[in-house]
Amino acid sequence: MFALYRYRSHRISAPTPWSIRQFRRALGIMIGIGLIGLLFVSLLLPVQAIEQTNTVYLPLIQRPKEPNAFGIETASLNRNWLRDRAESLGSTWVRLNTVSWRDVQPDNAATFNWDVESIQTFESELQAANQAGLTPMVIVDDYPDWATQRDGNAGRCSPIKPEHLSDFAAFAQQLALRYGQDVTYWEMGNEPDVDPDLAFFPDLFGCWGDIDDPYYGGEYYGEMLKVVTPAIKQVAPSAQVMIGGLLLDSPDSNATNPGFGQPEKFLEGILRSGADSSFDIVAFHGYPCYMGANIDADLNHPNWAAEGGVNIGKAQFLKNVLASYGVSKPLMLNEVSLLLCGENPTVSEAFLQTQASYVPRVLSRARSEDVQAIVWYTLEGPGWRSGGLLAGNDSRPSFDAYQQFIKRIGASGRPTRLPDSEYTPQVEAYRFATASGTVDVLWSNDDQTYPVDVFKEVFRGAETRDGEPKTVIGLDQPDTPRVLIEIGFEPVYILR
Repeated sequence: MFALYRYRSHRISAPTPWSIRQFRRALGIMIGIGLIGLLFVSLLLPVQAIEQTNTVYLPLIQRPKEPNAFGIETASLNRNWLRDRAESLGSTWVRLNTVSWRDVQPDNAATFNWDVESIQTFESELQAANQAGLTPMVIVDDYPDWATQRDGNAGRCSPIKPEHLSDFAAFAQQLALRYGQDVTYWEMGNEPDVDPDLAFFPDLFGCWGDIDDPYYGGEYYGEMLKVVTPAIKQVAPSAQVMIGGLLLDSPDSNATNPGFGQPEKFLEGILRSGADSSFDIVAFHGYPCYMGANIDADLNHPNWAAEGGVNIGKAQFLKNVLASYGVSKPLMLNEVSLLLCGENPTVSEAFLQTQASYVPRVLSRARSEDVQAIVWYTLEGPGWRSGGLLAGNDSRPSFDAYQQFIKRIGASGRPTRLPDSEYTPQVEAYRFATASGTVDVLWSNDDQTYPVDVFKEVFRGAETRDGEPKTVIGLDQPDTPRVLIEIGFEPVYILR
């Protein structure tokens, strides 16, 4: 938590005559300490001298919560009811996209205004995150016109001019200095692998992409990181700088979308720039579109089916690019959902149930690739293309499925993808070692059901996707050494 205080003048009582010397001596010491402090701060700010407003951000103690790999994004965490829903979900990450450089420094003046509405909202979101025990990852973008290569509204979605990279670094440094006790994870933009000419919603993208560049603008984005990251870490050495979550629409754009450059080369461009030591985490996004009831849209995505699906395919693609340059970095999947695409689609019960069954799939698959955090977009609903977990204050089936997954899996580590021989080739299964014992999560990837068996001596129970007891055959037959469970498209938890 935190509190925001303004400086206030306090009247100091006049000292008595016998204490004048002591008072002057103490005052001199205090002034000396203050001057040393100012000198120290000035040494930390080599980028640009900044005139500050007189507000001070003072963080308080965060409510402890056992960390896990699961999170949500929301634009309204400061609403009490939404904060309560986030807390009840059980996730420990929240992605925030409220910080606006454009608002804080609208003109090229050596002044930061922290009293603007967007920053006040951000601070209330941080307070709510602390109250709910959530770890924030904060997007830093929304660049001012004067700093970007394009003017007007398009400037919100444009790379920063080379001569203003130091100004961006100064802003990012002040963010880290001001909020570093509450924020460790700073994300440099959102979907930067998008060319500004393709951005229909400039407020939503990072837009460092360049169709005409063989590495799609990644090298210049890397140059930005080489300026900004050292400035952040100078005042917050433990800060983690994230590459803005990559859209990464295809592993081979020449085949899937010819004539629009190769955005899949963006990460390689960053590495070619020599910026491998200027970021800590690679973030990416994964959005399959609903294809019908009980169809796994992740595995059947036209651009990623041959690579193992959207999320496994993207994770492996990024790890391979990093490895080709001798680099290893953690991955975070910080936007994910099953979307309802097309014009005027109908939110059917079939969609809602398929979306709910997607939740354990994407969480299990991503964790099996050692993805460190998975963030659902969004908590509130219906959300973009009906991707939200809530409908008003009511839980959608996807919320219940997410809550149950966290309850069962918790803070366990990377799961094992089980071989076909463990159950049956028609079933996809993952094994988690949890604090309460082994938990297998399994499902079929079609609309058929398949029987699987488990030895009674290791069987502790079985639950549906939503936490209800699962029908088990043979449990009450003492002469049968195994139990039998029917597995269909809806995921099942087997407790061992």
